[in-house]
Amino acid sequence: MLRVVHASPDAPKVDILAGGTILNGLEDVDYQVASGIFTVNATVYPVTVNAKTPDGAVEVLSTSLTANADALTSVIAVGSVADGTLELLALPTMPDMAASGTTQLQVVHAAPLAPTVDIHVTAPDVTTFIISDRACNRRL
Repeated sequence: MLRVVHASPDAPKVDILAGGTILNGLEDVDYQVASGIFTVNATVYPVTVNAKTPDGAVEVLSTSLTANADALTSVIAVGSVADGTLELLALPTMPDMAASGTTQLQVVHAAPLAPTVDIHVTAPDVTTFIISDRACNRRL
């Protein structure tokens, strides 16, 4: 399963391709747009991100992505075009809800111009966890 997110504030609209073909209708994807979760075959995909510029489509990112049938992979375009930090962040998530009453949380701070943030997760009568990493998975 895959989910794709455009999280680069200064990047233009993009097309997402897998194996040279538009992936799941992901054309003209704008900043702050996320796809729904969709199913793909478990294999390795050559993924390309083409920016929509006045001169036409320009390849700006590419990677090989391994899709796993048992996991959700979120592919997030993060960073800034202006400062040369644009990259694809692939975050695999293994759903694990074996224990009743548990929650799986995945947090990504992808704002390139924002300072470091603290995220506080609390529940009644439970110790507070402070997470200060760029991408962190933690079962509570």
